[in-house]
Amino acid sequence: MKDTEVYKEFGRKLFRMRSAANLTQQQVADALGIGKSTYTQYENGDRGVNLSMLKKIREFFQADMNELLGIGEREIDRSRPFAKWEETFSSVEFTEDEVSKLIDYAMFLVSQREK
Repeated sequence: MKDTEVYKEFGRKLFRMRSAANLTQQQVADALGIGKSTYTQYENGDRGVNLSMLKKIREFFQADMNELLGIGEREIDRSRPFAKWEETFSSVEFTEDEVSKLIDYAMFLVSQREK
């Protein structure tokens, strides 16, 4: 695959993520610390991103790096439902109250299945 095709595919992914988040190009550009024209070039596939910008984009959209890079979507291992959680939140320290709320919410989700 040529670089231009890679840029175009990455741009389409950016567009989908931005649209799903109901954000403008300017809002995303501001969050990434770049100009709107630079972001527009990324989204249009006219310009590639460096590793540092790729990391910022991943963090901003809370996206999976494999998905961003087009490596393919990983299936969630249903036998280990918290593996994705551990991967995503391993560096986050939750308060006891937040942990309690997360457990309550998980229990709520399970209870809704049983209805």
